[in-house]
Amino acid sequence: SALTAQSVAGRAVVRSLRAALALVRALRAGLPGAPEAGPRFLRAETPRGPAPRTVALQHAVIRRGPPAVVLAA
Repeated sequence: SALTAQSVAGRAVVRSLRAALALVRALRAGLPGAPEAGPRFLRAETPRGPAPRTVALQHAVIRRGPPAVVLAA
């Protein structure tokens, strides 16, 4: 029973390491200039500036923590 639990745990570790290695390979494939790089997607020829800021949520504040009355004391 203990051997079976150890072998199951060992297989889980190996499986997670293989998944991590696959993730690293996938991430490296997307890096420009990386050896054996995968497909590269070209950017649009005309660079777009940053998205325009909206003023809809500019003054919205989400307060966390104790009420302001407690802080004033």
